[in-house]
Amino acid sequence: MNKIIITPKELCDLTGKSRITIWRWIKEDILPEPMRINGVVLGWEKVLLMIG
Repeated sequence: MNKIIITPKELCDLTGKSRITIWRWIKEDILPEPMRINGVVLGWEKVLLMIG
């Protein structure tokens, strides 16, 4: 089964929030840390964010 990855831009579009707010939520433990490969942010697994 393939994992569905939500990018930071997609998350901003889905929530209507800015990238700054998304990163603030990560810092405040409201959102989990995004997946990274070699320091590059990929995003979050859709199941971790509980998005329909």
